[in-house]
Amino acid sequence: MAKEIIISHESGNTSPRVTAALHQIVPGEETVIRFEPGSYRFDPEGTTTKEVLTAHLTKGPKHVVFELNQIEKVTIDGNGAEFLFSDRMFPFALWGCRDVTLKNFTIDFTFPRYCQGEVIASDEIGFELAIDNTLFKITVDGAGHVHFWSGSDSFCSTQLPILLGNVVFGKPPWDYVFSGADSLSRENLPTGYIETDAVATAQGVRFNYRKDSRKLVFPLHESLIFCYEPRANINILAARCKNVRVENVKIYRGGGMGIVAECTENFTADGVKIKVRPGRTECRSTTADGMFFTQCSGTVMVRNCEISETLDDALNIHGFYTMIQTVKDERTLRIVDGYEDHCGTAPFEAGDLLVFSDHATDSTIGQATTEEITVNADGSYTVRFTEPLPKLEPGDFIENETRSADFFFENNLVFRCPHMRVSDNGKRVIRNNHIEELNSIFVCDLVEFWRESGAVNDLLIENNDFIHCPRGGESPAVVVTTSRRKTSNITNHNVRIRNNHFVISNGRAIQLTRVEGGEVIGNHFSAGSLTELIKLEENTGIDCRNNQLD
Repeated sequence: MAKEIIISHESGNTSPRVTAALHQIVPGEETVIRFEPGSYRFDPEGTTTKEVLTAHLTKGPKHVVFELNQIEKVTIDGNGAEFLFSDRMFPFALWGCRDVTLKNFTIDFTFPRYCQGEVIASDEIGFELAIDNTLFKITVDGAGHVHFWSGSDSFCSTQLPILLGNVVFGKPPWDYVFSGADSLSRENLPTGYIETDAVATAQGVRFNYRKDSRKLVFPLHESLIFCYEPRANINILAARCKNVRVENVKIYRGGGMGIVAECTENFTADGVKIKVRPGRTECRSTTADGMFFTQCSGTVMVRNCEISETLDDALNIHGFYTMIQTVKDERTLRIVDGYEDHCGTAPFEAGDLLVFSDHATDSTIGQATTEEITVNADGSYTVRFTEPLPKLEPGDFIENETRSADFFFENNLVFRCPHMRVSDNGKRVIRNNHIEELNSIFVCDLVEFWRESGAVNDLLIENNDFIHCPRGGESPAVVVTTSRRKTSNITNHNVRIRNNHFVISNGRAIQLTRVEGGEVIGNHFSAGSLTELIKLEENTGIDCRNNQLD
């Protein structure tokens, strides 16, 4: 019989009562924390304040409300309750937990996590946005800097570049805005940027271009968004856990990602909805990815869920490339993260099989099994292996083939999101989903920049409805490719795209490049030419037949 802890419905700050309930958990004892129905407010007072080290967050202390550390056999049942967070907070963080279920509640915040405005003027001198300041709080100082408010905190253009995007995915802009004098670096940005000075107006704010800036001109009445906290927190994080379930949970707002599982064995999301709350005039749910899985093992299942109107990708499943900094001896390497923001957690454990690729050719040159891992003060890793290493050099990159879960994405709704990014070598099944106004399912090992691994070896995309994908732009709805050089001996294998239905507007549906083995069979298209709808380039062993126009 499980121990039951009841949290009664009361007014005021619920954070201290949650912390007290978590302290009542007895190690090894099955426990259910159950809420009475109702709405619960959570304030920062009474939370755990700590630096959360994970690859998906901006640095700085976080106010963690439900912190579950090394616990087992616990269920948190909201019983239909609404959890309302009053400031920039981190709702759920699970560390090294086992057999945990989170179910039957809503996550929402009392304020939006981005700013939205309508273009009311635009030319090569600048552009003006009308902004509802009762919903999206924004101020401009006399030096041309913009201040965006989120909860009790503000973000200023002197602190960070602000990402400017279009409400319609695939349409420009997708650029960083630098406003007013600043000392911020323009190097190594993942997209372009503009330089401006801001001026407050009666309806919102005007951005005047600086002399040497790129000049963007937008159609009148288009809606643009500013994202100033893309990875401030995660709504639900599971790190190095086992057997985690999230059931019947709604996530309406989030300053960061909705759900993240990293280095976790067996994760299920069933009946989760990440979306804009009905009745709101907002255009985004989370300010980063909806669901993000990296270096997981066992099985990851996402079923009967909805992921809608996320600012970044609906889904991201992959591993991380790391890089060799120093070859210390024949069995020992000093390794660094391939992308600097991945710092915080080693993407491997003792006993994992690591695969090495040559940085000059992108070809695999050997593998070895980890024996001992030490995290160094500077964030690098000293790794000793059980056997002698192949000939390696600094800059060669590494992927962890041990931690790539079998992934099943079935019976879900995806609506108005940038991409679903899928890579790495476990089984990948995307089946029986309704996918509408998505830029694309993008299958690619991103060796450059993001350093997301790796090639797929077993991918099935079957019985899905693709409706108006993409909403804007020219990308096909399904893209399978590789970012490795043509000199590489690694590519995608066994890609099967079967019995899908495409309602499209840009004449492109499927593109496969440098794939070995697979099939494109029995797909239906609303219109167009099959030779344009299906593009097969530099592939071998692809069976393409029985595709037809409706």
